[in-house]
Amino acid sequence: MLILGTELFLSLPATATYTVTTDFFAVSTKQKRDYPPFFDEKRNHLGNVLVTFVDRKTGHLPSGATSYDYWNPDLATVTDYYPFGSVSRSLQAGDSSSYRYGFQGQRKDNSIAGDGNHYQFKFREYNPLLGRFWSVDPLAKSYPWNGSYNFAEDRVTDGVDLEGKEFYSMHINEMPDGSRTLVGVVNYTNIKQAGMTNVSTPDGYGPQGNVGVNYTITKVDMKGNALGKTGFNVKNLYGVYQGPDNPKKYWEKPNEHGEYPDDYSLSPIDEADANGKQHDLDYDAAGIKGAGGVFGGVTGDKGSQANQGYINRADKVIAKEKTGGKDDITGKPVTNRAAAAAKEGKALFQIANSVKEDADYNQGTNNK
Repeated sequence: MLILGTELFLSLPATATYTVTTDFFAVSTKQKRDYPPFFDEKRNHLGNVLVTFVDRKTGHLPSGATSYDYWNPDLATVTDYYPFGSVSRSLQAGDSSSYRYGFQGQRKDNSIAGDGNHYQFKFREYNPLLGRFWSVDPLAKSYPWNGSYNFAEDRVTDGVDLEGKEFYSMHINEMPDGSRTLVGVVNYTNIKQAGMTNVSTPDGYGPQGNVGVNYTITKVDMKGNALGKTGFNVKNLYGVYQGPDNPKKYWEKPNEHGEYPDDYSLSPIDEADANGKQHDLDYDAAGIKGAGGVFGGVTGDKGSQANQGYINRADKVIAKEKTGGKDDITGKPVTNRAAAAAKEGKALFQIANSVKEDADYNQGTNNK
């Protein structure tokens, strides 16, 4: 059996016997035994788990020696996959039967269709024997040329299924002439918005956590057929708007400096994030740009006014969290996370305004 991984080239016989001692597993009772730190995974470019090792090394002790001369890995699982993800060949060593991850790093449910023949993606169930999902693609409206049950546009060599891993997922088509069009937005924040595909999620973002706003740009031909795609994330300090990295309108033309316009069409995730958005709008109105504007703009009164407006709104968020007050955006009690973000932003802009006051004082002294 030949396995090619991202960090490993391993040749194994088709039939072999391996032993993994159970001492290590005894300490992990009732804990997740099928994911790091208990298993070390080796994946390929699709995220397929090809080889796993127990997160423990075994020393080789030469005869008569008192110290190990090298370390042996504890091999746990080896798996090859057919196109679309069903298992072609596999090996399990020792007590590794609880390991449940495989094709594209997704969790297997072996009770439905046998070992490795059913996967639990975040929002849908997947059958690799058929190469189809069990339910309609939540992005179907953005990709009308695709079958709504298809897996990754049937691209088995480089296709990875798009999942909710962000607050928003922006889907853009790029024509052969380089022009772009926004074709769909998927919203995972649990704050429903018109004109988007709203997907309910437990925490307001997908399984990989807070990675900000995701952009997928699909190159298409003149008939609209997909030719390839690229993707990237834009993550701010908090939420969508608090910090220097706002979402951009990557489907519009950039300015002479290669900068795309800010995108304020997305709802903030909560009141603290809305405060950041309003501060950005105030800076835009004052002509203050970029992260350097925090201190570069304090020499003007408009910058100080925008900063003070943020501070005043932050105080309200902080006070609401203490009293159990409702968040203006979510309609739920203000969270500790939102209050902490408000405190951090407030501290920054208090420093910025203090710098402005010192500069004004020094300027006044020099003019006397």
